[in-house]
Amino acid sequence: MRKKQSVSQHDHADPNSPCRDQSEKSIKNWLHSNIKVGAIVAIRCIQDGMLRYERAVVLSIRPKNFNVGTQQRDGTFAEFGETFDYSGRNWRDPTSQMRMVVPTQGVLEACDACAFGARFMPGDARSYTYSVR
Repeated sequence: MRKKQSVSQHDHADPNSPCRDQSEKSIKNWLHSNIKVGAIVAIRCIQDGMLRYERAVVLSIRPKNFNVGTQQRDGTFAEFGETFDYSGRNWRDPTSQMRMVVPTQGVLEACDACAFGARFMPGDARSYTYSVR
């Protein structure tokens, strides 16, 4: 019997996933170095088995977390939204499938594709990422 290996939400199966090379540590380091009010960030979410990316802006910063507003269809950003800790986990539900990722060019392009296209990445989310619940 093969031992089941624990994998983080940022270990990716598909080489085409735009955040495939981002580890939890690299995300945490990026957040600690770059988070400021007005900074553009990206949220990765799996909903109903579908992978989605959203562009967001940092609205406020606290010692243990920060609040972001997601980009709306008209291009503006919501004045309230989700709260994340500095490791990229959702503050209210750290085990959820919603995570902050580094907003690289590829990730931001995925945000645009999700916002202005079908709202989700094509295919099954499991083809992009492994997750542990």
